[in-house]
Amino acid sequence: MRLGRGHRQAPARWYTFSVTDAAKAAVAAQRVLIVEDDDAAREGLTELVRTWGFTVEAAADGEAALARVASFRPTIVVSDL
Repeated sequence: MRLGRGHRQAPARWYTFSVTDAAKAAVAAQRVLIVEDDDAAREGLTELVRTWGFTVEAAADGEAALARVASFRPTIVVSDL
């Protein structure tokens, strides 16, 4: 593809990043509590966040979430309204 006189299209590049063991440990130490009443959404989001390396637990409602907060002590809570 020509972009004009004297210009060339930049070649496509694939970048890969290596993650250090320390970075992996730092992410794994972060605890995420997912609160979602829709089973499929809760399971999908839980698996997605887990693939990122976080420690994840899930709850189906506010009451279950409050019980999990006491024992799991999440770093962050993800919830719909």
